[in-house]
Amino acid sequence: MRFRTIVLSFSLLLVLLAMVAFAADWMHPEGKSADELISGGEYESVESPEGVAANPKLQRETVWQNKTLDWTMPSTVTGGGISAKASRAQAQSNEDAQDTSAETTDNAASTPESTSMAGGWSFELVDDSTRQMVLTLFQNGDSLFGTGSMVDGDSSLAVTASGTVDGNSMNLDVTSMGTIGLYHLNLTVSGDSASGDYEAVSASGSTWSGSVEGIKTI
Repeated sequence: MRFRTIVLSFSLLLVLLAMVAFAADWMHPEGKSADELISGGEYESVESPEGVAANPKLQRETVWQNKTLDWTMPSTVTGGGISAKASRAQAQSNEDAQDTSAETTDNAASTPESTSMAGGWSFELVDDSTRQMVLTLFQNGDSLFGTGSMVDGDSSLAVTASGTVDGNSMNLDVTSMGTIGLYHLNLTVSGDSASGDYEAVSASGSTWSGSVEGIKTI
């Protein structure tokens, strides 16, 4: 009984496959889909719902043509037309510029501005005796130079000066003519006043030192 059932089922399957094969329009397969070949070209006229194409192929084409997403690959990574490499280079350039600006600001903040020492000065040098000195100084950056005169006892001597400025400190080397001598002045300037000490050496090699006070006259 079971064997007869299997044979009957197999026979029905063969009949079904034969019907499908005869129904297919194998004589005119050109341009037809698998669905059209199987159906033999006979379709029941069914009107598609609004917005839906007549068959799946047309529906896919319609969806593709009316797609809202832009599948075009951008030519560059960013919307501004800058590539990833250019973006990295620009970012690095900005960081370098910021670092340079910060370094310049730090250097400017850490470097004290030299006070202007140019002008006329009157000094009094005191040791065992008192000497009066007047100088006209010129300044170029942190360099000082100038000329003047010094009264030493009954003598009036012409002098030349050179030195440097460092913040509010002024260092001067004053050389007297006639009676040759070198006076090295170490001064601290506050406004138009200066004070400090000096060391002197004569042409004969004798040395002495003392204090100095000064005032800016011009």
